Amino acid sequence: MPQQFTTPLLLILMVAAFYFLMIRPQQKRAKAQRETLTSLAPGTRVLLANGFYATVATVHDTAVEVELAPGVTSFVVKQAIVQVVPIQADPAAAGELPVDDDLELDEEARTLGASDPADGRPADDDPRQERTPRTEA
Repeated sequence: MPQQFTTPLLLILMVAAFYFLMIRPQQKRAKAQRETLTSLAPGTRVLLANGFYATVATVHDTAVEVELAPGVTSFVVKQAIVQVVPIQADPAAAGELPVDDDLELDEEARTLGASDPADGRPADDDPRQERTPRTEA
């Protein structure tokens, strides 16, 4: 094969390989994501981009109201939904999350004014706040 045909043929093969290895798979992923977002309905379990599992409460044009926990709702943009999660793959719905009944507040929580679980008294004021000395009147 002469040199004059080899170079253009290699260039065409490289462009075709680039299309089939890079562009086409990305278009398929984008199409699947669009279909996922258009098929959202209330009651659907989803995984958000921040790692939260949530249940779709209401669907709007560009946003979705999701329920993160019973009675806790939040609005997120549709693009924050990474995937629809089947109930079997959702650790929260399957009851696989650990529950720690003996949860104690750490030192930072105590200094921020939370109550001490040991004696039930409120912790001291936040030491980071500026203190002004009291003057006797």
